[in-house]
Amino acid sequence: AARPQSSTPLCLSLAGTGPGLMSWMFGFCSELQKAGLFDADGCKAHGVSGGATCAAYLAAGVDMSVESEAFQALHELSAQARAGQLGLPEQHRKLLRRTLREEHLPRVNGRLHVCLRDGDVPLLRALRVVTPPVVVSSFSDRDELIEALLTASHIPYALDGTKARPFRGRNYMDYGPFPQNFAVGEDETTVHVNVFPGAAWDGPMPAEPLPMRWLVRLYGKLTNLAGAPVDVHPWLVPGWSLFNVMRWDDLRLRPLALEDLLERHHLGREAFHAWVGLGSGGGHQSKESW
Repeated sequence: AARPQSSTPLCLSLAGTGPGLMSWMFGFCSELQKAGLFDADGCKAHGVSGGATCAAYLAAGVDMSVESEAFQALHELSAQARAGQLGLPEQHRKLLRRTLREEHLPRVNGRLHVCLRDGDVPLLRALRVVTPPVVVSSFSDRDELIEALLTASHIPYALDGTKARPFRGRNYMDYGPFPQNFAVGEDETTVHVNVFPGAAWDGPMPAEPLPMRWLVRLYGKLTNLAGAPVDVHPWLVPGWSLFNVMRWDDLRLRPLALEDLLERHHLGREAFHAWVGLGSGGGHQSKESW
């Protein structure tokens, strides 16, 4: 997709993040907001799982910078979850209730497109076949918006032991991460943001050991069986590495400590600058510069 201008409507597709890469997506989106790239009339954002929450914040105009109420809430609730005081679904619900308000609805409706998977489809079939998401684009009130975002992040069996979650009288679940972690845009103008690069990407991974490079490319395929182009991903920044950045918490789907939240937010901002070509050195800057 072409690099956008502030006066050109931007169409985004934000991938699922899990708890480990929500802060990275916050960082990318905060730079979009700072550059005014989601201000034009006609901008819209599709979102899967955690990407749906970030898409909602973009549509509503909720600040995602490190100094924002949303990031502070993410940090405080992550700390509570790490202490065993909250489960992931309750952490997510409290985050949404702290940051989304009734007055956001006029901005959200028609600009936000929450992507869900039919929860009545056999799970093994759902993991093998790429099907279009069920898209929800209008919400009657704040509570329905929050319920849609919670449903979008319902990973089958992993969160509360249930396969799907009821919404508007039907059962739905997380659209990602397999076989498609983001909604494929209708045309080449859609900017796809995924947590893994696309199959066609052959850029360098200087911080990644050789076996991890193979793993990154494998997961890039498994989370994008449609073979759609990926415009933005963490490896646009040479300092990003599964080996160096990811932690044991990621494997356990455990919310992150503040230091890791800050690091990934910084790397999300760096990915934005690498994408638009503004440049910030392209490297993994020292932690003192975050």
